[in-house]
Amino acid sequence: MKYPQSLKNKQNPKKILIICSDSRESETKYTDWKFKPGKIFVIRNAGNCALFDDALACIHYALLHLKIKTLEIGGHYNCGMMKALLEKNHNDQYISSAVKFIKKNIFNNQLPSKDENQLAKENIHRQIEILLKKDKLVKKLVSRNNLQVIGSYFDFNLKATKISLINKNGKVLIK
Repeated sequence: MKYPQSLKNKQNPKKILIICSDSRESETKYTDWKFKPGKIFVIRNAGNCALFDDALACIHYALLHLKIKTLEIGGHYNCGMMKALLEKNHNDQYISSAVKFIKKNIFNNQLPSKDENQLAKENIHRQIEILLKKDKLVKKLVSRNNLQVIGSYFDFNLKATKISLINKNGKVLIK
């Protein structure tokens, strides 16, 4: 495959996509399986966490320098990080650190559900709420209609896999 000449010196993605590092997740599903290089600025980490410092640095870079107008946080069915939030002990310092960060900063140390799939959706809703309230750049761009923040949930437990839009600029569409 020949690499597109237009991407040699610059990128011009249309969307920031924050998804889980789970191998079952793929940015291609967010483009109807027609992924082309340069279309999506992808950030991946455990639990699709937009609030980790490295994710925020990527988000701010994309908003300030690439002028992207859509930020999407995509969660999914059967997420390992959501399961980790529900477990008591973790035998790894990095997993423990991520779990503590998410519990404290997203869930205020009170998990709203014992179901990992419901928790995955709530994780998206709360992150969007936090970004819209506390991140000055995101708040400013949304207020000026220069940014749309959306949340989506990928359910591959169904006979036909489906991505549902569950949040738009803080408005919960599906609980």
